[in-house]
Amino acid sequence: MTVFVYRNGQQEGPLTLEEVRSRLLAGELKPEDPAWREGAPEWGRVRDLPGMGPGSPPPLGQAAPAGAVAGAAPFGYGGFWRRLLAFILDQIVMTLVTLPVLALFFAATFAAMARGETEPSLAMQLLVNGLSLVIGWLYYALMESSRLQGTVGKMALGIKVATLEGGRISFARATGRYFAKILSTVTLLIGFIMAAFTARKQALHDLVASTLVIKTE
Repeated sequence: MTVFVYRNGQQEGPLTLEEVRSRLLAGELKPEDPAWREGAPEWGRVRDLPGMGPGSPPPLGQAAPAGAVAGAAPFGYGGFWRRLLAFILDQIVMTLVTLPVLALFFAATFAAMARGETEPSLAMQLLVNGLSLVIGWLYYALMESSRLQGTVGKMALGIKVATLEGGRISFARATGRYFAKILSTVTLLIGFIMAAFTARKQALHDLVASTLVIKTE
C-alpha cells in the first residue's frame, strides 16, 4: 500500500506501511501528522493508517479528487480575491516604505524648478526608479523566502507562497517569481487573472517559478 505523509511543511513519499511504522517508532513521525494512503478519498492521520492504531480517519478539510492520485495536496489554495486583497495591502505598505524615495524625487523636482528646469535630471529619475525597484524586489523576495513565507498583505489574508510540495521557497526562487510578474503584467494583466481559473490557483508568475499560494488557516 502506497502512503504519503506531510511533515514539517513537506510532503514525503511514496512510503510503505512498514516504513511509516518504523519512522513512527523512531519518533520521526507523530501519530497526528497528516497521511494519505492509496485508495483513500481524503487525507487522514498517521495513527489511522492500517496497523498504526484504532479509529477511523478524521477529515482534514482537504478531500482528494475523484480518482485520487498519490501526492494530492493536504492544503488549500489561495484564491484570486484573497490574493487581490493581499496585493492591495502590500501596495499600501510599499507606499509607506518608499516615502523617503518619493520625498527625494519631489525635492529634486522642486530644486529643478528653482533652477528653471522643467523636470529633474535623467540621473535623478534613474536613481529614484532604481531605488523603487530594489525596495520592491527585496520586500517581496526576502519576506516570501523567510520562515513567514509571505508579505504583510499575504499574512493578513492568511496565505503564503510555497513550493509545489507546500514547503518554503528559496530567495533565488522568490526573486525569479517577483521578476516573472513582468510577464503577468505585459499580458494585459491576464497573467494575474489566471489565478482565478487555473486548477491550483496559480498566476502566470507562479507557473514560471513553480510556486503555489496556499492558505495558512
